[in-house]
Amino acid sequence: MMAAPALAQPAPRQGHDPDFPCVQVLVPKLSPGQIWAGPPVDEIPAGAWNQDPDVAALVAQAADRRVPTDKLVAAMDAFAGQQGPDRDQRLTLLFAGVFDTMQGERDKAMDAIRRYSKLQRELLDRIAGNLGKLSALPEADPARAEVQESLTWDRRVLDDRRRMLATLCERPAMIERRLGAVARTLYGHLTPG
Repeated sequence: MMAAPALAQPAPRQGHDPDFPCVQVLVPKLSPGQIWAGPPVDEIPAGAWNQDPDVAALVAQAADRRVPTDKLVAAMDAFAGQQGPDRDQRLTLLFAGVFDTMQGERDKAMDAIRRYSKLQRELLDRIAGNLGKLSALPEADPARAEVQESLTWDRRVLDDRRRMLATLCERPAMIERRLGAVARTLYGHLTPG
C-alpha cells in the first residue's frame, strides 16, 4: 500500500529516458501521497518542521545515512510514545520534514545519475571518434600510438564508471526504502480512524 520503492521495477523500453541509464523505473519526483496514508502534508508550510527542535532533530537523523534504519525507527517510536493530544499533528509534521529532506537527497541522487549518463555518452562519442581516426590512419603513421593510448585510457575510464552504475542507481531506491520505513512507523502511531 505505502512505501513501495518507486524504482523497484524494470524500466520499460518505450519512452526510455537516455539520461536515466538505470534498470529501475524512472520516477522523477515522489509525492507524499505515494508513501504516506496519514493526514495531508501539502497544507503544512514549507520548513515548518524546522521550528520544532525535537522534530528537526529526528529529521536530521533520518537524513543521516550513518544512522541505521532500525535505530531511526526506534527513535521515532520513542518520540511518538512521548506525544500528547497533538500527537497526530506532530507525527504528520515529522513526516513532512522527513519527506522534504529525503526528497532533496533523492533529487541530488537523480541529478548525479543524469550527470553520470551525460559523461558516459560524451566518453562513448570520444571513443567512437578515436576509433574512426584510428581506422583512417595508415599502419605506419606515428599518430596511431597517441590515438591508441587515448582509446585505451578512455575505455578504462568507461569500464570503471560502468562498475559504479549499480551503486549510483541504488541510491534513490535506498532513500525510498528509508522514507517508506519512516512512513510506516509514523502511520502506525496515528490515532485510528
